[in-house]
Amino acid sequence: MVIVCSITNPSQLNAVYSIQLQRNSSTTFETIVSVATGQTPPVQWKDTQLQGRASATGSVDSPSTAQLRLAIDKHSLICPTDFKMYMCQLTGYNSYLGETVTQETSPITISYIVKSAVIEMPRVKILNELFDTPDRQFPVGTAITLTCQGQVGSDKSNTIRWCAQKTNEMMFAGLPQTPIHSEASLSGCIFTRFSTVTYNLTSQDTFTKFLCESGDTGLCGTGTAIQYVNISTTVTEGSSTTSAPSTDDLSPSPSIPTTDASVQNIHIQVFPQTVNYKENDLVIVCSIINPSQLNAVYNIELQKNSSTTFETIVSVATGQTPSVQWKDITEPGHCHWEYRLSKHCTIKIIYRQKQRSMS
Repeated sequence: MVIVCSITNPSQLNAVYSIQLQRNSSTTFETIVSVATGQTPPVQWKDTQLQGRASATGSVDSPSTAQLRLAIDKHSLICPTDFKMYMCQLTGYNSYLGETVTQETSPITISYIVKSAVIEMPRVKILNELFDTPDRQFPVGTAITLTCQGQVGSDKSNTIRWCAQKTNEMMFAGLPQTPIHSEASLSGCIFTRFSTVTYNLTSQDTFTKFLCESGDTGLCGTGTAIQYVNISTTVTEGSSTTSAPSTDDLSPSPSIPTTDASVQNIHIQVFPQTVNYKENDLVIVCSIINPSQLNAVYNIELQKNSSTTFETIVSVATGQTPSVQWKDITEPGHCHWEYRLSKHCTIKIIYRQKQRSMS
């Protein structure tokens, strides 16, 4: 941060005696540093605490060159101490008026923007119970509450957003439920708040990922502070409780080949889903969401769409050395994926499914 006091009409002055930079305190403006004739050194500090983390230069040798300059390195700024109103005060001699004049600038306000950086992992509680639960699997029909506490930035009107991604969905989507937000509390220059949302688990929530985030820029998953929690369901049949329907519990259907794991077993995640070009690293993860359904994984491929189809760019497989091999040889050396960042990716898995026991 740099603040400069200078003379806009030097021809109106014959001499400049002093320039003071002032900052507002609780009730008035107080000088923090000044430059003047007849003092040694010419630049002198009034705010000795600020002196230890800032620099000041100045001269009043001539009206045309007179100025006072304050600089505070970005790593030395203290919030909110340094973000206040500042003004300059000049004392000089005007020969036309034949007298010493003192002039002040109008105050300027220096504001700040702080992005969210910290948010806690969502806490889970069954609705109407007093305490959080460590459980992450519940019967279908259970109402749960999810609570996040975290930073929301320097704007107290900012809130925490909730999104979810079910097993068969490729992206996170905002929850339609209306969350309850606490009042924002100020800590330094950043506000924090709680957010709680109630969610009724259905048969579609065999494996649902929830995220809470702040500092979002539009799409779910683009916040500057994000945390996740995974929730799955069980189905109660009579007096017995079994896992939610999966390929282990259902007979193979001709319409859903048991050798195709594009829905049941594999999941793709992208961090972030919206990339600030040449600012963010891009991470794409292909992972298994139902490992209990597989005896072995032979191959995982990450594919990217070309003009007419999807083509493998990198794969990991048994029986190849090294196990991770590139198909698109232009990718390994890139820190960023250039224009390819905007293209769509899909994933493919080749695996052996568990044998069903015959009774």
